[in-house]
Amino acid sequence: MPYELARHLEAIPKLRRRLSIPVPAGVVDFSYHQSRRFRMMDGEGAVRKREFVGRILVDDHQAGALRFVEYTPDPMIDNSVFFETMDADSISEYVLASVLCEGWSHLSSDVSDYGPIIELSTAWMAPAFARGGLWARVAEHVIEHVSPRHALLIMKAFPLEYEALEPEGSSLEQNFLVRQAAMKRYYRRLFGVQSFPGEAGEDGWLWRVGRDFDNLIPSPNSR
Repeated sequence: MPYELARHLEAIPKLRRRLSIPVPAGVVDFSYHQSRRFRMMDGEGAVRKREFVGRILVDDHQAGALRFVEYTPDPMIDNSVFFETMDADSISEYVLASVLCEGWSHLSSDVSDYGPIIELSTAWMAPAFARGGLWARVAEHVIEHVSPRHALLIMKAFPLEYEALEPEGSSLEQNFLVRQAAMKRYYRRLFGVQSFPGEAGEDGWLWRVGRDFDNLIPSPNSR
């Protein structure tokens, strides 16, 4: 399991919520923690955030784990205000905000005024359960349960086996790019996501409009 995902799970004494999810082979459970919705920047920011982390259970045995983050920006804010809030909390949220603000020049009116932005932050499956897209079925069910009116789903295709490595410029780079390209194709098939245009798409970022807003939210800009 990736270190960051394990760290989040270890920080929670007990996963008190549970979803039973029908799958072709029967029923799979997702045992999870849902944080309170809190305002970023120690209560001073223009974005409210909520986190979900949990374990995928097959016959009460851990088969995988997922983490999602939901962001709800205040209505009618400028990109600069959104970016300032996200940048203040973590490097990963600075990167996410950069992708979103480059994709939509008016993120609030184009996207977030319709509903939250939800990021599928991390997904991991034990090798015995990795085939067949079980984790994606669970992820879709969880997203629709916890944030049914989300405006945008965003994720990044990043092979977890390279998490602690720096493939760019090294002998690992070509292998990384091949593996990442395969993941992008896999995510497109499982979730119906699209690559961002330009550098963000090359870096592995993918997006999908929430089901209620297909004809309302424009595609991201190409820069």
